[in-house]
Amino acid sequence: MRYFLIPITFLLFSCTHQKQIQNSTDTQYIKAKLIRQSCASTVIQILDKNYYTLAEKWTEMGTNKVVENAVAVANKCDMPKTINVNDEFYFKVVPKESTNQECIVCMMMDYPPNKSVYIKVK
Repeated sequence: MRYFLIPITFLLFSCTHQKQIQNSTDTQYIKAKLIRQSCASTVIQILDKNYYTLAEKWTEMGTNKVVENAVAVANKCDMPKTINVNDEFYFKVVPKESTNQECIVCMMMDYPPNKSVYIKVK
């Protein structure tokens, strides 16, 4: 019976931790790298191993380029124009309500990662 409880306990803590990260509004900043930006989507790579659960393994369409720990930026309008592809930066996860969606976004389908996060860049 004791051996049965150990995996369940581990799973409960794993799920709780992930939920706290996704809804976090604290000052914990996460290191990332901008790997693709188009008129339709923005894709970043999480560089902090403590937050890999936010992202997924992703293959960029039309290439054989596989990116570990990639995630789409859900609020691409909030991405500073001063950050370019391959630049590293810090961000924190924010609630959707605190984001700006006042920008032009094209309807091109460029197949970003399935996972996405709302971010605020430091």
